[in-house]
Amino acid sequence: MAYGLSLALALAACTGATQTPGRAEPDGEGWDQDAAPTAKAPTTPSRPLPGFDELLAWPERGRVPTGHPGGARRAALRASPEAEGYGRRGRAPFAPDAALVASLHSSDGAPAIAHYLMRKREPGYFPEGGDWEYAVVSPMGRVEAEGRLALCARCHAEATREHVFEPLSSSSSGATSRGAAPGGGP
Repeated sequence: MAYGLSLALALAACTGATQTPGRAEPDGEGWDQDAAPTAKAPTTPSRPLPGFDELLAWPERGRVPTGHPGGARRAALRASPEAEGYGRRGRAPFAPDAALVASLHSSDGAPAIAHYLMRKREPGYFPEGGDWEYAVVSPMGRVEAEGRLALCARCHAEATREHVFEPLSSSSSGATSRGAAPGGGP
């Protein structure tokens, strides 16, 4: 991906109480990003997310309440240049490498407590998840879970379009005319 992200961008519900996020088992070279996720926590330490500072520099597309687990939160929404139409009515479908980020905050102005990421992959990558690759990233930019995360996909299946919750506007400026869906953001 253009911004050095080797995994999914933006996400909801990946740290729910009903499933511990996990990764596929490591292969000889590191994590097999194309393997199915496990329901257990990773046994190796988290790793830094390449391009983490860059993705946080993407323009903020809005702040919305979120339905992610853990109580009332606000999500700052960001989209990569490849996801240019995010939040606009009538946008084209997302192409592979479009990326979305929801940075969760306990309140506006508070530091992020987690980042949920999604990156659109090629058709057939993960049909049950809308062909999105998902990731959960710590406030310090370390990947805690990534890949075909079933809990993320299950929640995002409820989104009205392309497994993505988004605040919609009818203008090219992106001014929101309606709040985000219950999942709040990506």
